[in-house]
Parts: sequence; structure tokens; C-alpha cells
Amino acid sequence: MFELPTEEGIGDQYGLLEIPGGIGIDSCASDNVMHRDMLPGYKVRPSAGSRRGQQWGSASGHGIKNEGEVTYDFMTEHGDLARGTTQIGKVRRSLAAVSNMTKRAKKIVLFCEDDDWAIDRRDPIAAQIMELVSKAKLKTKIHEHRGTYRMRAWLVPPGTASKASQPDAPFGRQEAKP
Repeated sequence: MFELPTEEGIGDQYGLLEIPGGIGIDSCASDNVMHRDMLPGYKVRPSAGSRRGQQWGSASGHGIKNEGEVTYDFMTEHGDLARGTTQIGKVRRSLAAVSNMTKRAKKIVLFCEDDDWAIDRRDPIAAQIMELVSKAKLKTKIHEHRGTYRMRAWLVPPGTASKASQPDAPFGRQEAKP
């Protein structure tokens, strides 16, 4: 679960405690979440979710109670200082919602075969990256839905996949043969 590089990183030079397993970047998380034990020294304060008794679903099916939130400071692998706000609950792995990264932190988030990045929109090259993205012809639109990201998809009937690769071959309704 926590497979990350084990050699010392930049935070070790400053005596900083590394967050165990790092922070998972999750496109289907609707908010950031961490266990309070991952943030020693930080005070948990009530959040809108904790006040209304919010619970999150888990992969195992049990509910996880929202215990409040923490705003904390951290250092990234490249030495940048950042501030994050996370909801607190009894989770095993810390998660950063991609929607929070792209909206609150103003990041461009790219995932591509071990060449994965979060680029600050203030970086001088960020506008050029987005211009190139707009020009790409082979791309799929990702839609934000309640803080999660989804892509639209249509199911191709079994046995017709070879037709799907032909853009000029329309899929009509299967007709009965006489």
C-alpha cells in the first residue's frame, strides 16, 4: 500500500516527518481526507461535514465518520512549500481529491505512463501546455461531477468491437433476419 521511494528526500534535510505512503491522488474522491495520526501537532477543528454528521463510504462497505478538518503545511518532493486542508476520518491512506488540486490549488494534473505531474498554473509554461491540449485531436473529455471526475462511455455490443475501430461504421439497432 505504501510503495514509494525509500531513500531520503528533500524533507529529510530539514528534519521533516514524511507522510506515510505519501498522499494518494484520487480522481474519484470528492474531498481530501487523512487520519488524524498522520498530522501530529495539528489541531482538528469542526468542518461543515462533521457538524452535519457526514460519513463516507469505503471500499469495504463500512462508513467512515467525518471528524472535522485540518489545515496543514507540507513540502513537496521538489522543495515547494504548500498548504492543504483535509477532512479527518479513520482512513488507512491519505487522499487528495483531484478536483481540489485543480480548483483550489490551481494545478494542471497529468497522468501518463510513469510521467505523472501536477503543474502549478502560475508556471510560465502552463498556458502553453493548455494551448497544446486544446489542439490535440485524440483526446477524451473528462467531466467533473460533485467533486469527482468521470468520462462518458458507451457500451459496444459483444462481437462488434472490430466495427468500433472504424469511425465510418455506424452502430445501428440489431435487426432480425428474415
